[in-house]
Amino acid sequence: FCSSVYFFSMPEPGSCPGHTQCSRTALTSTPHETYWPRAAPAEETTAPSPPASTPGVGTVAYALAVAAVLSILLFAAGSWAHAVAPLRASLFAGPTPSLAPQLQTPHAAGIQQVPPGQSRRTRALHSSAPAQALAGAAAHGTESDLLLGLDGWAQMVTAVRHQQADLLPEVEAYFTRLATTPFEWPHAHGTIAAASTSATLSTGSGAKEPVHIAVVVPSTAASPLKGATLDGVPEPSLQDVMVRMAQRLQWVDATIKLSVFTEEAIGSADFESLLKQEQLLFVGAGLQDPALVAQVGTVTEGLRNAVFVDCHESLRTHIVARDETPGLLAKIQLLFKPPREQAILKSVDRFWSGRNSEDLLYMFMVLVQKCVREMDAVKYVTEVSSPSQVQCMLSNCLDPILKCFTDDTCKNGLDCLENCDRRDQVCAYRCIATYESPAMGGFSQCIIQKHNCFQCEAEIPSVPNPTPLQKWRGQAMTHELAEDILVGHGAQDGTGGASWQVVLGMNPAYDAFPCQNQIFYRGKAKGSFWYDPIFKVVMDNGGEVWRRRHYRVRRREIPGTFRFSVLDNGVMTNENWRVLEVAEDKAWALLFYHGAASRVGQSYIGALLLTQTGSWPESEQDKQQINEAFKKHDLRLWEMQAVDNRNCVGVPF
Repeated sequence: FCSSVYFFSMPEPGSCPGHTQCSRTALTSTPHETYWPRAAPAEETTAPSPPASTPGVGTVAYALAVAAVLSILLFAAGSWAHAVAPLRASLFAGPTPSLAPQLQTPHAAGIQQVPPGQSRRTRALHSSAPAQALAGAAAHGTESDLLLGLDGWAQMVTAVRHQQADLLPEVEAYFTRLATTPFEWPHAHGTIAAASTSATLSTGSGAKEPVHIAVVVPSTAASPLKGATLDGVPEPSLQDVMVRMAQRLQWVDATIKLSVFTEEAIGSADFESLLKQEQLLFVGAGLQDPALVAQVGTVTEGLRNAVFVDCHESLRTHIVARDETPGLLAKIQLLFKPPREQAILKSVDRFWSGRNSEDLLYMFMVLVQKCVREMDAVKYVTEVSSPSQVQCMLSNCLDPILKCFTDDTCKNGLDCLENCDRRDQVCAYRCIATYESPAMGGFSQCIIQKHNCFQCEAEIPSVPNPTPLQKWRGQAMTHELAEDILVGHGAQDGTGGASWQVVLGMNPAYDAFPCQNQIFYRGKAKGSFWYDPIFKVVMDNGGEVWRRRHYRVRRREIPGTFRFSVLDNGVMTNENWRVLEVAEDKAWALLFYHGAASRVGQSYIGALLLTQTGSWPESEQDKQQINEAFKKHDLRLWEMQAVDNRNCVGVPF
């Protein structure tokens, strides 16, 4: 944090017009020290204070202060399951016209120079309150002073994160006062209630304009995905993969139209017409041939958004990020983050390097959301960007926040999440599964599930809609028969080991963990049914830990379909499962599901190929039937990933 402050406090050429020098406060590399803005020059001390009737004098200080502390909290911590930033000069070129008249100058607010000999504790709790310092810094209008005010707030977070017990009572008391103090947010036309600045993105009214994605790939390029394979089943080409992505995007949003072109189609009337579309995203993949590279470089030179993956180095990605930051708080946050375009490209690299169909699909969706227009499926993020969110968290969840920040496992989990794109379900859920703890569950359950401070929502998808199994062993499907299939090779009461083990999984966020043992069983209450998956998580340090979930399973209207519900680390997840195919001798089974974690704004689909041992059936007939089952339900083997079922000894049944 101190490094960020130092970087952003460096004066830029021409940034001090009309002044002989910029007002800057010296910084040292001493960690966790607080430096308040120095006293205003003598000529500024005589400036009259604003009249008492000026709106927002006291409340603006609290608004900025609360916003700052939670923005820092959520930066350092991350949150559930997160592109070039606006020029700093545009935000801090001088006093903000609509804001400066409403705020006191540092001197009028009673901000004093803190004597250098005072301790960190004395500095952090000095009589010149952080809120006053921050408000004064905003009025003073210099970038460094505002950042130094934010730095002062960081000391409170630092005190908690470093478990300085002697400071915790003061921190809690201060947060409590903030949480119980009403405030308003300054606006160019006066003041507006903080709640009205919610960052919830509206879906808008009326039909959305279509988005066109032009994808260019070599006709002979092989698929880059690391999907499942089966002898006798041809592997897909890169062109096949992209055509499938066009279909998958239509499942998510019918207004997203992806068209695939090879070298033969460059320069065609359809290609040229597509490049003239206003809402256009161009993606090149695997382009290495010199002639094709030169041709693509020419046609994309004037495009607003062109992304290249696994291409010749002369093809450089150029994108323009949409402004997804609706308020001043969100813009202040950008000062501590990489430029937005840089963050987008980092996400693209992560998704592409995943080498699976779900990550590739999310790469396209995130690019549309961040560079073209809002996309409902990925528009929500659990990230602080408005005072109303700050107030929600502090008013309702102060105790879980403090518990999380004083728990090593919880805060390490939040730090892990901070490195994830907020829409990256794979990265986010691996952090959650790795660092799960009671503190993490309480933190997320309060902020996200109970109070929905980020105002997210998501519905369970309805497409694709594969037909559930109609008949098995000569009998028409019933709910009881479908439950028997799920119990599989286990015991009816769940005590006989795994019902099934996972061979292949479709969703890399939830289906790719090693050693997945599924236990389906009937409960003691009449009609009750439960699902307990047990799986292994491999941690970054090479360690391994077993995790278990506990789903309630309810029958849906159609036999062979079920509603699964689980509170997963404080967040409620609901999924619609269906049995697609099962071998007569239960040598294998194929299941499919749609799901959503509504309060984090995420929806998803998945599929599982199951056997008793977690290995492929030995029978060639079974393998052929599995291949036919995938074709029947419009699934692809190469969209599935093989589960690592080696070293699965010691499953904690």
